[in-house]
Amino acid sequence: MSLATGTWPPQLSVLVLHRVPQLGDAGTQVLAANLPPTLTTLKLSTAGIGDTGASALATRLPLLPLLTELHLSRNDIGDVGIRVLAPHLPRSLAVLDLSYNPIGNDSARVLVEHMPVTLVQLHLECTEIGDDGAMCVAVWMPPTLKRLQLFNCRLSKDCGQAAIRHAWASSPHVGGSLYM
Repeated sequence: MSLATGTWPPQLSVLVLHRVPQLGDAGTQVLAANLPPTLTTLKLSTAGIGDTGASALATRLPLLPLLTELHLSRNDIGDVGIRVLAPHLPRSLAVLDLSYNPIGNDSARVLVEHMPVTLVQLHLECTEIGDDGAMCVAVWMPPTLKRLQLFNCRLSKDCGQAAIRHAWASSPHVGGSLYM
């Protein structure tokens, strides 16, 4: 199996490069160019990915029709990277983890404009998202969502948190989990 040549086992469905900070933007660009279309899960958490790496992934996401899980937590993806990545999120996506990235209200707005309605889990904890971003998430929130994590964000109790709690209570998230 070679990252640089895209030589993958036939029918590779899960790729986990967790805690490989040396991957960085340069490695992510090479990886993105060679991701197999059979992937269902891509975990690149704590991989040193910034906006450039997120942009490289964005170009490949439309070619991953089976992708249901995308984990990009604990990287350095900011609002610029999210603006490029969000429009390319696969419609098949069920889990999106962008926690512990320096994304804010602008990212929340862009994400909800492009978020698949099939999403079951959304992890945005420990980000810079504030009340404005939370309001966007609250308006978008689909009934398919079963897990929403927004703790350690910049949400005020009376505004952002209240909007999320109201939206959550108003939608049938049977057996779901809300963490704020």
